Amino acid sequence: IPTFAYELVRTLPSLGTSVREGIRRDPSIFDRRLKLQANTLIVKPLKAVSEQMPRMVVVIDGLDEYSDDTGQLPLENFVSTLLGAIKDMPFRIFFASRPESYINAIFKHPQLHVEITEIPLRDWETTHDVFNYLRTELARVREDRQIQVFPWPSEDDLWTLVGKSEGIFIYASTLIKFVGARNCNSIRRLQVAMESHNGLDSLFTQVLDSAKEHPDFLFVPGLIAFLREPLKPSQLALCLKWSTYDIRSALKGSLSILYVPEGDDDVIRPYHASLQDFLNDLGRSGNHFLDPATNHKTLFHRSARLILEDTHFFTESGQGIYYAYRNWCYHLRSLINDNITSVDKTTIGALMERLSQGCSARLARLKSHEVVKMWLEELEGVIAWARREQNDFDTLIEMGEQLQANVH
Repeated sequence: IPTFAYELVRTLPSLGTSVREGIRRDPSIFDRRLKLQANTLIVKPLKAVSEQMPRMVVVIDGLDEYSDDTGQLPLENFVSTLLGAIKDMPFRIFFASRPESYINAIFKHPQLHVEITEIPLRDWETTHDVFNYLRTELARVREDRQIQVFPWPSEDDLWTLVGKSEGIFIYASTLIKFVGARNCNSIRRLQVAMESHNGLDSLFTQVLDSAKEHPDFLFVPGLIAFLREPLKPSQLALCLKWSTYDIRSALKGSLSILYVPEGDDDVIRPYHASLQDFLNDLGRSGNHFLDPATNHKTLFHRSARLILEDTHFFTESGQGIYYAYRNWCYHLRSLINDNITSVDKTTIGALMERLSQGCSARLARLKSHEVVKMWLEELEGVIAWARREQNDFDTLIEMGEQLQANVH
């Protein structure tokens, strides 16, 4: 419920005042019963702005990946409480999930007094479409690479690949990028794909295994996966104090799973959102696992360094420095939420002191009132953490409170 409320506030900043008031009135709300949390953090704030609120759809993906340990309560309680809280609101929830029997049972429960519509994607027959796509694109690869093997691939090979894809087009398109990459052995790569396990995870593993020859092949994709907002190559280079050549070199082996623009007119991003899910799950990614704490810590320190070195803050120096000002607190909060105890309080203190100098000019980098409000909420979380630690954080707390006062 708190996560859902947080995402609502990010989408509809006008809800922020009511949500903050609810937390102020009851600071222990996050430990209360789920229905009370929903009423305080969702229902009341939504009713307060219901006349101005647009109609919208809320997407909750991967419901089958929910566990009682991570969600802190049974899935059926979460679903019934959430749907009960928003049944009179002008939006709908789109749940995406594998059709597990226990999930079907939850949505068919007679006490769930809401209208449910099921859209079974398995009813769409995609195998022939995937087959035709693979045949056309691999023929193009054969021509481009001047492969003198006939037939390549055979019809049996194509059907094997269709089976590996499980009817998912993102598998097919990723495979084509992987097999058709420059300076690779396309025949060998296709053979490895046919001998591997089914599904996208196996293909992601093959791509990352083959990328090991490139320096920093996992470091840069790791940072990209944990950025709050995607960045252009030059902006990412500024954040890392690298050259754009270094960025492109590190990503050279990952071009079948990451979109890297040829110029600097677009952002670097995964072709498919499932890549981040794969990399964040140790059980799925194995040696390619990306530790959230490590990457958030790196991004926090890189952002802090940019701000501490930003002496000419009356001039516009690009999206990279803007990213640092806007998101250093987000990455620090992520570390705190993961219970990381090795947070560098010296860096935090220096950062807050720096931000207090010419505060108005520095915060102008955030560019909008709503962004400043969100930033202040995250800063409040950092200060609350420092108070809980009770470990020589008095100076840090004082600086944080002074910074809040300057902004207000």
